[in-house]
Amino acid sequence: MFNFETFLAQNPWRWDRSQLDFYHIPRDITPKVQSCLKGQVLPVILGPRGCGKSTFLRVLIRALIEQAQTPVEDIFYFDLDDPWVSEFFTRPEGPVRFVKSFTSRPAYLIIDEAQRLRDLEVFLRYGADKGLKLKIVLAGSALRLTTKLPAALAHQVFYLGPLSFKEYLKWKFSRTVYPYPELKARSWSALVALQTAYGKFLSEYFEEYLIYGGYPALAWKWQEASIKKQAWLHQIYAEHLRRDLLDFLGIELRESFHRLVHLLTTQTDSLINYQALSQELQVDRQTTRKYLGILADTLLIGLVEPWGTDRPGAIRKRVKVYFNDSGLRHSVLNLFQGLDTRTDQAAVLKTFIYNQLARFWERQRIHFWQTKAGGEVDFIVESEQGLIVLASQYRSLSPLPAKRDEAGKRGWCGRALRHFIKREQPRQVVVLTKDYLDRIKDGTSFIYLPCYWLFALPEILSLE
Repeated sequence: MFNFETFLAQNPWRWDRSQLDFYHIPRDITPKVQSCLKGQVLPVILGPRGCGKSTFLRVLIRALIEQAQTPVEDIFYFDLDDPWVSEFFTRPEGPVRFVKSFTSRPAYLIIDEAQRLRDLEVFLRYGADKGLKLKIVLAGSALRLTTKLPAALAHQVFYLGPLSFKEYLKWKFSRTVYPYPELKARSWSALVALQTAYGKFLSEYFEEYLIYGGYPALAWKWQEASIKKQAWLHQIYAEHLRRDLLDFLGIELRESFHRLVHLLTTQTDSLINYQALSQELQVDRQTTRKYLGILADTLLIGLVEPWGTDRPGAIRKRVKVYFNDSGLRHSVLNLFQGLDTRTDQAAVLKTFIYNQLARFWERQRIHFWQTKAGGEVDFIVESEQGLIVLASQYRSLSPLPAKRDEAGKRGWCGRALRHFIKREQPRQVVVLTKDYLDRIKDGTSFIYLPCYWLFALPEILSLE
């Protein structure tokens, strides 16, 4: 028997509308998800624990009630983290009968931590077979949630991770008297003007974001002392490890798994050697691959595959790993030094670059290129308009030569990058600098961009 009091506790707005009066950090996916709710496509919201999925679902519920004028009796929210609720959803008859006892109208069924559903496909089909008109919203912290959906079911996946740098900046500037630096005019001169006006602010916020990451709880506590921010990150990691990895997935070799996470923090931006990891963990390669897959599935890390595996001399089989939030990585390392004094500066910067690119393009479109001789290009994006190449040179630069060839000769880009450009003719090359902004239009578009402008990359690539 389902405990009705548990349902009321999870749906307090049914008897107290003030429970929906809360302030939140706006998320970029909100308009797209709301638009999805108006159609016949099932929205699936994925993101690691602690990234604000439950808050986001409450924002959707508030919009349904206040904007769409949906009766509160037709909205049902269930959080499957609660063992009573999870058990209630073991068989589909119970939840379907429960909803039908409240309303005969089309209803919204919002399921949080939906990866805990034992058989999602059976549940969805049962509701349809019983003629229940349900608009379902699923949220979860594991990619495997999407594999449980019926193949014929139209759905759209939205990623709700830690705050992107764009979302972080919008939040930070909302706490100041300065407007958010939006590129309203589609011209390069407009970007140059914004750089002059905002460069100092963006640089300051950028370093803060690099060190502590984008978890919403940390953004709320932007005025807190550093030690308190570190404590929050340690707590977020502990919750992620306990609830999603050790308890739910039943990791048997817990000490080895925890050690693997620590090893990956020191191997960020390096080629993963499964044999060496297995020897260090004292487990077989199959277990190492399984645990890496679990970390990727639960959105703690991203695995980046090499590009151009059919090219002579290119690395073909090995992958690179990046944490999906720099603050979480630093929490595992227990290392919160400023960027200029870190020995892992390259790993920190490339973690940032990877995660920002993943907000604009699907992760499987993002690659690196590396030759067996050691030549390397940091990131290659297979965009619909052509290849986009990104390289990190985090240092102050002097005025740029007028010609791309001269720029290469003077050390503006490495030999491997010049070789790659000559052979592959990418659509655009972006060299990410510390504070230098310029561009060359000489065949391939060549842009020198301060790292902190990466949040506006799609708009910058289209500037006239």
